[in-house]
Amino acid sequence: DRFLLECTGAMIERMGFISGQIDELTYRMGFSLRSGMGTLVVNTTLLGAREEVAALDIVRPVFAARLGMGTRLLVLRAGAIYDLRRAAVVPRGKIAMVTVCSVTLNGILLKEGIPVTSRFGGLLEFRNRTPSRFVELLEYGGTTQDPLELFIRAKMTRVRLCESTGNGIVGASFREFPSVALPAVLKIRDQLRLVGLDGILAVGVPNQPLYGIPVGEGRTGMVVLGGLNPAAALEEAGIASENRSLAGLLEYTKFP
Repeated sequence: DRFLLECTGAMIERMGFISGQIDELTYRMGFSLRSGMGTLVVNTTLLGAREEVAALDIVRPVFAARLGMGTRLLVLRAGAIYDLRRAAVVPRGKIAMVTVCSVTLNGILLKEGIPVTSRFGGLLEFRNRTPSRFVELLEYGGTTQDPLELFIRAKMTRVRLCESTGNGIVGASFREFPSVALPAVLKIRDQLRLVGLDGILAVGVPNQPLYGIPVGEGRTGMVVLGGLNPAAALEEAGIASENRSLAGLLEYTKFP
């Protein structure tokens, strides 16, 4: 049946939509560690302007606890473009919080000649401020929406609890890279901390599982904190917001 085949084809095409966006923005991203300049992949969170003070009070401790993708945050007012992929403008009575997306790491490593494969988005449990295990996983190639967006809407995160007590559930992603690049990745991780873009939570051992997730031969696992974890904290606090991951590219110098 031609109609069934067309529908099936369209469905298959959509199934890889998120992974396709990741690859596109990874390639287009221009940030260079050497120059400290260029574009980053960002997420946006739209919320009421009256909630700004309360929202900042909620997200700042999340950044301080190193539960986000780095420590950079930009607040945009009404009239500013906040979704760079769709050229959407912040409406009157709203603000947009812009955070760095963890896909930025893919782009930075690619610029250094290190290809990274984003495999899963998930929820990572912390115990006594130490990551212990993934409790949920979604494969990027098998979902049409960002996994952390889905988990936030389902109220499955416990970012604020993790920030305050050291025990909770936060968004994180699982990636792989060629094991031959391990020394370079560890060096880059240290450099990222100096520019406020540290989000690498753990780097594994070549050919060995990381938090129970196996890797391919000649590959090493890496866990990266979710850029939307501050937004998850807002949801947990009851502040209504609208999240858009992979919202586009923004110059690093725009962040305070």
